[in-house]
Amino acid sequence: MGSKRVHSSLLRRHTNTDSLRRKRVSEGKWSIATAILPGQLTIAFGMFGVIVALPNIITAFETDVQTVQWVMTGYLVARVLPMPAMGWLASQFGQRNLYVLGVLGTTVSTVLCGLAWNVESLIVFRVVQGLVGASVMSLGMVMLYEAFPPEQRGLAMGLFIMVASLGPTLGQSIGGYLVQQYSWRAIFFLALPSGVLGTVLPLTRLPRTLPVTEKTIDVPGLCTMTIFLVALLLALSQGQQYGWTSGYILGLFGITSVFLGLFIVTELRVAH
Repeated sequence: MGSKRVHSSLLRRHTNTDSLRRKRVSEGKWSIATAILPGQLTIAFGMFGVIVALPNIITAFETDVQTVQWVMTGYLVARVLPMPAMGWLASQFGQRNLYVLGVLGTTVSTVLCGLAWNVESLIVFRVVQGLVGASVMSLGMVMLYEAFPPEQRGLAMGLFIMVASLGPTLGQSIGGYLVQQYSWRAIFFLALPSGVLGTVLPLTRLPRTLPVTEKTIDVPGLCTMTIFLVALLLALSQGQQYGWTSGYILGLFGITSVFLGLFIVTELRVAH
């Protein structure tokens, strides 16, 4: 009888411990999710919300469609540039630190876009917005994926995509109303609340990761990849404007092909 009571007591203790562990894991994953998702909403606003304001920007700055198109093209090209080096950057600064810097930089540059004094300054701030925000979506997806257990990672990616889709939905509906009623500048301040939350919450809810300085970077591969990706993106985004058979667009596709080949050759030869 005594051994049965001891066994029953140990079993209850094990069950309680396992239950507490599962509860902590559950609370931890949702804590991380609420820290990461506001940053994703900020990026989504910045990526798509400005589209509804482009006609008003043309009028306000007395510019043309070809120039104002760089408000979008410059942002998209700038987002591509840091992505191949994201693993190395995370190892140098720490995953959480790089993510917080990305959200903070995106928030500040978004506000600067709303304060732009001419179309040139707006394009510059959009390029900065793309550069600093490149880490937010890629690292946010990784951290959210890792926070959930394997059987719930589909749920994690569903949450990520759902919040990302709110950007074009809310940005173009609410943003369109703000642009019509107030000013094109209002579209950039729409992301300010989520940007503040996305900067503050990760500092208190995400685990701090230490830099790993010995991690190396493949500089030739990074350079060749960057050139072919930028050339390809410029060709695809400007093909309709200049004509798909124009010398400029064909030249960009030529650069894309050459540097894609160089990238493949480089990656077959480097150790890392």
